[in-house]
Order: sequence, then C-alpha cells, then structure tokens
Amino acid sequence: MESWIGPAIIAAVVTAFFALLRDAAGDRRRRNERIRDVEAALAAEIRAYVAVLERDNLEEYGHRIGGRIMQGPDGHTGYFPFIPLENNDSIFTALISDVAMLPPTVIDWTAIYFQQVRAIAILAEDLRADAVAQLSALRKAQLYETYISMKVESLAQGQDAVALLDIHIRHGDRGVAEFLRNRRDEMTQQRSDELRDWVNSRASVRSDR
Repeated sequence: MESWIGPAIIAAVVTAFFALLRDAAGDRRRRNERIRDVEAALAAEIRAYVAVLERDNLEEYGHRIGGRIMQGPDGHTGYFPFIPLENNDSIFTALISDVAMLPPTVIDWTAIYFQQVRAIAILAEDLRADAVAQLSALRKAQLYETYISMKVESLAQGQDAVALLDIHIRHGDRGVAEFLRNRRDEMTQQRSDELRDWVNSRASVRSDR
C-alpha cells in the first residue's frame, strides 16, 4: 500500500499546481478583458465629446459670442448666450471602481481629462444662474471666455486621452511607452523651436534699432 502513496501524493500535488496555474491564467485573461472593455467604454465617451468640440470651432465661436456679449443685440449689453447643461462623464462615473485596474499613465491622462470635464460642468451650472444676468457685460464676457478656454483645453486633453486608450487597447504597455517617448520628443522639439523663434525675434528687434 505504501508503495503507491508517494506517487499518488505527488500526482495530487502536481494536479493541484496545474489547476492553480490554469485558474491564475484564467483570472489574468478575464482581468485583461475587463481592462480592455473599460478602456473602450471610456474612449467612446471621450471621443463623443471631442467630436462635438471639434465641430464647434471653439476659438472662433467664443470670440464671436464674446463680441456679442460686449455689444449685445441692438446695441444693448444684456445679451448672454444659453449655456446647456454638461453631462459628459456618466460612463467614467459608473466605471470609477474599475478605473483603478488601468495602467497608472492611462489613469493619469484619463483622470486629468475628466477632472476638466467636471470643472466645465460646474462652471456651466454657475453660468446658468439668474445672478449672471446682473453682472456687467465685461464680467459676463470674461466668464464666457473662461468657459470656452476650458473647453479648448478639454479638447486637447480628450484627444490625448483617446489616443492613449486606443494605443493601450491595441498595443499594450509597450505601445504606451513608445507613445509617451514620442510625445516627449515632440514637446522637446516644440520648446526648441519656440526658443529659436524667440531668439530670432529678439535679434531682429536689436538689428532694427
């Protein structure tokens, strides 16, 4: 009897070990699938708002409306545009407990965008208040300029967040690392170009004296 106890125990241990490996692999697969689902849902929500912001040509529109606020229809200064309610983070809010599963860089870029979206929603609520009508035209124009500038900033943040989410879905952590490396190179080149332009402009000013 003792002759088969040892092999039986070894077989049981080996079977249990491979079962644990199989379960762990299954858990990783399900986790990775959940991460992709969460990223796809967040990217879809961000992409929808980004499309609206791109369509609106924000800077030109904001400049035109700001002029109307200062002048007002028929020369009056009481004009202020209708401000719609903002609700562009419902999916993010619903999935907030799952966001922690995402890679830190993806979380950071996504959170920065949605913080901006939430700040826009809060400002939009304030701009809908009756008290705004009592403000001077200049103050109204300043508030609206802030509102538009926040939207312009959220457009850039949303484009970046969607790009990062899509890259992680398709190419994983390695793709994200390459994307960030390319972005750093682009920013370094941009700063170099800006510095060169500034130096050239200063040199031009001195030569004109």
